Amino acid sequence: AKSSAHEFNAGPGNPGGPAVSTTLFPSGVHALSGWSGQACNPYDTTREPRGSSSGVGVAVGANLAPIAVCEQTSASCQGPASRNNIVNVLATSGVLPDSGGIGNDFFVDKPGIFGKTVRDAVIALDALRDPESGSYYDTNTIYTAIPKSIVPEVPYASFLFEGDPDSKPLAGVRIALVREWMVKHAPNDSEIVDLINEQAKTVLRD
Repeated sequence: AKSSAHEFNAGPGNPGGPAVSTTLFPSGVHALSGWSGQACNPYDTTREPRGSSSGVGVAVGANLAPIAVCEQTSASCQGPASRNNIVNVLATSGVLPDSGGIGNDFFVDKPGIFGKTVRDAVIALDALRDPESGSYYDTNTIYTAIPKSIVPEVPYASFLFEGDPDSKPLAGVRIALVREWMVKHAPNDSEIVDLINEQAKTVLRD
């Protein structure tokens, strides 16, 4: 099935034109399509579902589908995942085929997967990757030249941990928190970013 996609690079009803706001979400549109209208957050229809892949994000969040494929240039997969209570797997460029979803900024454009659970999303990742090489090499872009050392020979789903969390499965593993997107444009941002940073460290250490 195909869902609504917000005209993220332009603005509703004016492809190629400047981005515009609407009265529904004054802070930004993030889901309005001139073709199919407004996609609404399934948990609160007054809140935005976020990002140009919000249609499929809403579909998975509302249990209309167990998994979906999204496309990301900036945060078009991450955003809907965070707003609609779903999982997003955003693989290294070349792991998933990108036919039909690329064309804005080839050096960052990539497909991703939405799922209700991590297991659902990773099973879809295994189903979509190339069964022979494990990845897709495109001669038109240097970003799909994946080193073979990072392409596992076993299914990605085999790395899922579903045992006792008290067994400390990450003991001895070094983990980094990437804070590139933890920006503080306003006082409200500072409160949220600091809280996320502390919670992430607490969860990972435990």
